[in-house]
Amino acid sequence: MRKPWTLRRAWPALAAAVLTAAWIILPASPVIAATVEVGTPGELAAAFGKASGDDVVRLTADITVAATDEAIMVPVDREVVLDLTGHALTITGRDRGAGLGVPERAALIIRDSAGGGTLTAQGAPGGAGIGGRDNAGAGTITLEGGTVSATGGHAGAAIGGGYLGGGGTIMITGGTVSAIGGDYGAGIGGGQGGPSGMITINGGDVTAAGGNRAPGLGGNSSTPAGAIMITGGLVVAAGGPAGAGIGGGMENPGGRITVTEGTVAATGGAGSAGIGGGWSGAGGEVTIAGGTITSKGGRTGAGIGGGTEGAGGTTMITGGTVIADGADFAAGIGGGNGGGAAGTITINGGTVRAIAQRGAGIGGGDLAAGGAVIIGAGADVTASSVTGSAIGAGAGSTRFGSLANAGTVTIGSGTLQVPAGATLTNSGRITGPGTLAGRGTVQNTGAITFTVTVADGLSVLGNHARFAFDQRQGERGTPDPVPGNGSATESAAAAR
Repeated sequence: MRKPWTLRRAWPALAAAVLTAAWIILPASPVIAATVEVGTPGELAAAFGKASGDDVVRLTADITVAATDEAIMVPVDREVVLDLTGHALTITGRDRGAGLGVPERAALIIRDSAGGGTLTAQGAPGGAGIGGRDNAGAGTITLEGGTVSATGGHAGAAIGGGYLGGGGTIMITGGTVSAIGGDYGAGIGGGQGGPSGMITINGGDVTAAGGNRAPGLGGNSSTPAGAIMITGGLVVAAGGPAGAGIGGGMENPGGRITVTEGTVAATGGAGSAGIGGGWSGAGGEVTIAGGTITSKGGRTGAGIGGGTEGAGGTTMITGGTVIADGADFAAGIGGGNGGGAAGTITINGGTVRAIAQRGAGIGGGDLAAGGAVIIGAGADVTASSVTGSAIGAGAGSTRFGSLANAGTVTIGSGTLQVPAGATLTNSGRITGPGTLAGRGTVQNTGAITFTVTVADGLSVLGNHARFAFDQRQGERGTPDPVPGNGSATESAAAAR
């Protein structure tokens, strides 16, 4: 006969189940962050090497770490907060390593709680100033404060990857940062042969200069740029020869570049864009939603867009103040020299000034076609070119592309050429001292002010009567219709 089920009989099984459940749900012991104070190179190396969690390492004195001292490196799968506390830290890398090593899957935060602190980091050959060693990428690097000066070793970025290493994830929120890439390494981003990684700047005062064939911020001579976002601060970026100020290295596109706020000054190296592609690189994807941006191409590179022989890529501007200056044979915004077509350019807001010599102000480089240009109602655009079209094709090309304007376009100087077979659609306002010319068509439902010279041969449909005013002894005369290609309504209003 089966014995009845009793609590006494059930107790061993119940106890085992409770113990098992407790074993399953009890969390692992947390890693407790430690604060370690250091004043010598040996203490600094030991504190980094023994880091067990998100340890805080605080300087108590100025420290100089020579190439013969033990390397300073964050362990893999660890995070270290380095607090300069007003002191000076100088590090020189050793054995093809970074000055201050942050390998992949490691994280470093640099701050200065006391103010006045400085960090100077020099990579060994192949290593970054701060980041990856030779043949290795960087982890996550965050700069919150202090004055940081980083220089890459040969083929290493100043901040980011070593030779053949990617830039990892780099965020700058404050402080003063100077980053000078080694030969073939970016100022901030990838070492030679490695991707740039993710770069975000939302504060601070940042100066970045690329080495030969490398950009100030972004990719390098072997791989395209990744994602670059600037949401604040002051950024001054200069590419080395064949490298963009912000974007791609030699033969590489600009990647994804976004500016929403802050002040940015970007200058391309020879044959490269200020913002966009390196030598022979297309512009990538450039989005500007705010801030003050000045971008100048290096010789034969666009202000914003492609490097030599590079197409303009995709440019979207919705706000901010933008000055884009194309060098020699390139567009202000659009393609580089030697056949760099404009790509797609949309300007829906902001104040934009685009300047070129033989390329279009906005459009193609020398001998290159214009692209699809759209100017929205909220945009105020001034475009100029010495021998190319203000908007459209570069000098030596009749491939206009397309232009639809609903905003305000000022032809600053030179001519906006609309060649035979092309149509300019204007529902906004075209003004300025320049000239509308060509054998094409202007479909005008907006306004063309009397300050614009409209050359014979251009067909203007829609609003197409021009008013002349005779001012005698300070008195306005009576409007007198004159045959021509202008907007009667706008011309009359402009004369008042």
